[in-house]
Order: sequence, then structure tokens, then C-alpha cells
Amino acid sequence: MLNTAAQALALRIAPTPLPILRLTKQALTRAYEAKGLRTAVATNVDISCLINGANTPEQQEFDKIAAAQGLKAALAWRDSRYNASN
Repeated sequence: MLNTAAQALALRIAPTPLPILRLTKQALTRAYEAKGLRTAVATNVDISCLINGANTPEQQEFDKIAAAQGLKAALAWRDSRYNASN
């Protein structure tokens, strides 16, 4: 049962580009160590900038969709990448 849950979670995370996953893990580790929302946000501004400024193919596609169809469509595209493996 645990293996099934772990595999389902891994498949849900899989569409995330590896550099973004690494930065997200680092941000979560910092948040855990900070144990406070304000401190966590303040200590992760640099990582947030890197994540939001990453020029991955996925980010380029998101930006292209956002420019052509709007943010709502781009968010739907992004979310569909994660929901497709459920």
C-alpha cells in the first residue's frame, strides 16, 4: 500500500523539470528549518526568483500560452501536466 502511494506521488511529481524540483526541495528544507511562514518566505526569495525565472522548455510553453490565450489557459495547461498521471 505504501509502495502504491509512493509510486502515485512520484508519477504526479515526474512532469516537474529536475532543476525546479531541486530548488523546490531546497525551499522546503529551508521552510522546515525556519519553522515559520514569514521567515520561510523571507529566506526563500532567492530560490523563488530562480524558479520563476527558469528558462525551461516548460516555462517557455507556459509563457507562450499565457501570451496567446491568457493566464487562465496557461495555468490550466500547467495543471493538466500534473493531473494527467492521476
